[in-house]
Amino acid sequence: MRAWQIASYGDISKLELGQTGLPTVGDDDILVRVLVAALNPADLKVISGKNGGKFLHASRFPLTPGFDFSGYVESVGPQVKHLVRGMEVFGFLPYGTKTKQGSFADYLKIDPNTVAQKATNTPHLQAAASATSASTAYQALRGKGRLQAGQRVLIHGASGGVGSCAVQIAKLLGAEVWGSCSAPSLPFVRGLGVDQAFDYRQTRLRDLAQRFDLVFDVASVSSYSACTSILRRGGTYLTLLPSPSLVSGKLASAFSSHKCKVVVVKPKAADLAQIAQWLENGQLSVPIDATYSFENLPAALARLEDGGVKGKVVVEVATLPAQGRP
Repeated sequence: MRAWQIASYGDISKLELGQTGLPTVGDDDILVRVLVAALNPADLKVISGKNGGKFLHASRFPLTPGFDFSGYVESVGPQVKHLVRGMEVFGFLPYGTKTKQGSFADYLKIDPNTVAQKATNTPHLQAAASATSASTAYQALRGKGRLQAGQRVLIHGASGGVGSCAVQIAKLLGAEVWGSCSAPSLPFVRGLGVDQAFDYRQTRLRDLAQRFDLVFDVASVSSYSACTSILRRGGTYLTLLPSPSLVSGKLASAFSSHKCKVVVVKPKAADLAQIAQWLENGQLSVPIDATYSFENLPAALARLEDGGVKGKVVVEVATLPAQGRP
């Protein structure tokens, strides 16, 4: 099968498209034919080996990066009962050193309990784009943040993949939603349905007069100490990036009514099934910033690396056969 690989850590130029063997599928696995892969900032970290990248993927070379995917089941192990060949599924690979494959390839060996069936009316582009981003937003807001209807949440970094999903999911959960972003992204974020949006370069978080039940620092550029003044009693600060400021924040929160938490997303079938339902019903739509062919993956990663992405960058790995799936 085709796969993009790196022989050592470095920049995007290290990527090479070549041939590798098909994954060996066990009795409890499924083999997924990847049709679309979506990009995440984690992909750049894995390729470089920097900023925690060595902890997101096994350091075994040649290394195939990529986490998000949508496609169809090519084959199933004899112990798999709830999925069948030809079924359309989507999901993402676990972030961690046990992951030895990547979605920038034609096929993946997948734990069937970590994917969900894609609705027929949901494009593969949308499904792949939602996998990590919507799961992260949902697990942060509902799981870690315990967001309830009527509460007020601030999404700090609302224009990216996770942020744009977080705005929509928070609204679906019945919250009042504020979003921060750069000035050029304000129209985009307002179009997502945010109640209030502001330019973070012009307005510092600590200068806000409002108080929030939850601050979700998607961009991971703020800190617990910078947000305590805008948190209501019992409020929570959430970040996606473990850091020294997180450690000090968790220590400080032990002596405060405020909470400080980090979100580590995991592929969960139940969460993906909820996301699939929202996508099917038109309640959630993942903005696609740009679409590239599989052969142009380095250009897609360069687009992500340049910054300013509104939503997600996706790569079309393959297309469905003209007469449907096998």
